[in-house]
Amino acid sequence: MQFKKTTALTIAAFVGLATLSACGGGEQSTADACTVAQSTVASAESEITEAMSGVTSGEYAKVSEGFKTLSSSLSEAAGKVSNAEVKAALTDFQSGVEGFAGLFDGVEDGDMTALASKVTDLEQITTQISESATKLGELCPVS
Repeated sequence: MQFKKTTALTIAAFVGLATLSACGGGEQSTADACTVAQSTVASAESEITEAMSGVTSGEYAKVSEGFKTLSSSLSEAAGKVSNAEVKAALTDFQSGVEGFAGLFDGVEDGDMTALASKVTDLEQITTQISESATKLGELCPVS
């Protein structure tokens, strides 16, 4: 009789611990993951605008630096996201942003010819950014 009671208590304790572990280690909700992603992008909007102004003025170092900063922020945000779908879309977006910044590495300010040779890469990267941004928008609609 004592054995059955001890076994029952042991099983109950194990189930209780497993339930608590599941609560603490469960996957992050899409809404919580989206909050992290959206706050990161929102806080980086001024950096994006500033960096993009460098394209029209030929200040490519400014573009590269701005997008590297954005990439770093997105990477940090992705580290805080455990929701698989949001993390995948955010990581893909971050990868595209990093690739975009890399296009301007080694290009001297104002050198349009150097950029002209990277048109195919630019198209691929902008497609990646656009598709991942669309995916993020689907997962995390702004209300």
